[in-house]
Amino acid sequence: MNSYIPLATRPDGEDDPVPMQPSTEGRRFLNPGKFLMGTYLMVVLVVGVAFGLSYGPTGWTAGAFSLGGGATSSVSLPGGFHPLKDGVDGPGNSLRDNLLPNVSYVTAWAGAGMTNVVMDYCNLIFVGLRTNRVPIVPPLVPDQSHLDPDKISANPWINTSEIFDIERLSRALDWPVIEWAQVKKAPYGRPFNLKEPVEGQVLDKIGCWSTNQIQKDHGPRRSMTERFLNLDISYTPIPTKFAIPDTKNWYSFWGVADLLYPLGRSEALALPDGKPGPSDLKTVLPPDEQVACFDDLYYAAAVRAYEWGKDVSPAWRYVGVHLHFTERVENLAMGMLRRAVGIPEREPIPPYLALHIRRSDFKLRCKGSKVEGHEECFPPLSVYDKHLKEVREKLRDKFGGGDPRGNPLYVIATSDERDPQWWEKVREMGWFFIDHGAEQTSKRLGKWYVSAIGSVTD
Repeated sequence: MNSYIPLATRPDGEDDPVPMQPSTEGRRFLNPGKFLMGTYLMVVLVVGVAFGLSYGPTGWTAGAFSLGGGATSSVSLPGGFHPLKDGVDGPGNSLRDNLLPNVSYVTAWAGAGMTNVVMDYCNLIFVGLRTNRVPIVPPLVPDQSHLDPDKISANPWINTSEIFDIERLSRALDWPVIEWAQVKKAPYGRPFNLKEPVEGQVLDKIGCWSTNQIQKDHGPRRSMTERFLNLDISYTPIPTKFAIPDTKNWYSFWGVADLLYPLGRSEALALPDGKPGPSDLKTVLPPDEQVACFDDLYYAAAVRAYEWGKDVSPAWRYVGVHLHFTERVENLAMGMLRRAVGIPEREPIPPYLALHIRRSDFKLRCKGSKVEGHEECFPPLSVYDKHLKEVREKLRDKFGGGDPRGNPLYVIATSDERDPQWWEKVREMGWFFIDHGAEQTSKRLGKWYVSAIGSVTD
């Protein structure tokens, strides 16, 4: 029997690492959103600065780890269970330098906008919980389609814990969640340049599972994270039997979990198409048993495609509801929001309507529009105003006109649109927005913060 699977068990000897109590706390959406003529409309009533879940004393101990780029995170560990070697002071040269030989781990790569990356990482963490493995969360990868494509190489790779409170998440889950910045050296917190090697970082050869190859005639989904971490990866396709029926590229959480146990692993590798493929350096390796890894976990689901908006979604119910922005990011967002609306620094922010209008990467998807910027393939702002009025009526009916929640004072608009003339039209509608140019958000903090701050205010 393999000695690595599963070994990251709870100190009390229980098989299940987390109390799996269904919860819908933490949902912010009044309306999950509507697709209008190719553009996504999301209207949210925001009351207060943050919607948090409470948690009590855990009796855990904490250890401090350097994350690189001047950042430090303390990892809370249940019952004294430590997922890394004692005395670790910063990331190692190799991926196994800081890992315990009798603990099993799981990781996956991602590359997209912040929402999709968060879903990817929540799926990863859920797989870790279901298989008694410690999740290793990658940094946030600058994505060309969502950040400024002309300056993509200038955007830093930031640790996920810089935006999201990973320590708080670990406490809520009663299970450690760590980051690659605690495991292996890489240029965290700065732009990634292949021509500038990281001192001490070594090339690691490893075998991983490929979920993308569940689609016929598809290869592994490659990510710049592989090069960032200096990994040479040999991919093995997951079995097609794990595909969710009547979907193109979705696969079962339970199928993924099955691969991380000895029997499921051996059965998958015995299939005719369960053979490892060569890496970029022609290395052929079976999937690693201690550090299980996947090219992507975005399309993992319980029963259906796009189930994150459904109550059945396990990644949302058992991980996503516990994920919070860091206090620093929330304070930055609320400060910018106050300045945008004209609210004095220490005054509370009243309930407002948050309106997100996604446009930038939808422009080329408009039927018959091959030139970016064709305004006729988007609904005019008057359409959004119409739906805002409908939302206001529903709020007034629910809470009453005398309740601040029934009569929100402001509309806060967010969008990935870069055209200043369009934003001027938004201003003419009487809506407010954070002027990231005036705030110098990208210059001071990096491109990821524009997206993060928009998510907080939404």
